[in-house]
Amino acid sequence: MESFIIAHPNFTIGEYNKRIKSKSNEDKKIIAESLKLRLIQRYITPGENKLNKSGFNIMASCCLLIETYESFYRGWSKSPSSPLAFCGFFNRSNLFKDFTGNDIPFQFYKHIRCGILHQGETTGGWRIRRDLKVKLDYEKKIIDANNFRDDLKKEIERYFDNMKDKDWSSIEWTKLKTKMNSIIKNCK
Repeated sequence: MESFIIAHPNFTIGEYNKRIKSKSNEDKKIIAESLKLRLIQRYITPGENKLNKSGFNIMASCCLLIETYESFYRGWSKSPSSPLAFCGFFNRSNLFKDFTGNDIPFQFYKHIRCGILHQGETTGGWRIRRDLKVKLDYEKKIIDANNFRDDLKKEIERYFDNMKDKDWSSIEWTKLKTKMNSIIKNCK
């Protein structure tokens, strides 16, 4: 019988360090669940609030989350200033397969991510909406923020849930620990 996993989005560095040293399966599950909850709490939950009417805020959070997720996935101590994170993410995710053709990863990086984060608006004729039935209307250059956010949440959940079954010595955990070591170093 598997014991109940207690995970909390306010998981501390001290708690992480204690659990990473023990290397028990229970601790591995707690770490993965806590990191998943923390990222969802920071980047997804605010955009799920029905009172949040800003697709731009939702997409800005999604862009930050993609870069954070890619840093865990690839073991980067920090994300590079390039479309590499977005290209890797879109090309790997089945939920975002519509974002792989027509140079969309680069366009997304340049016109959505950089546009919103550096200019406060999308560029290149791209628009953000919250009322489409699909995530992407490439012909009209429209992204639906709600659909995008919901699928990104599923992708994050899948990754961290899969981490619970990986061996401590796996490349996936080695990369996650590299990112966590960088986070811990930045906190000091």
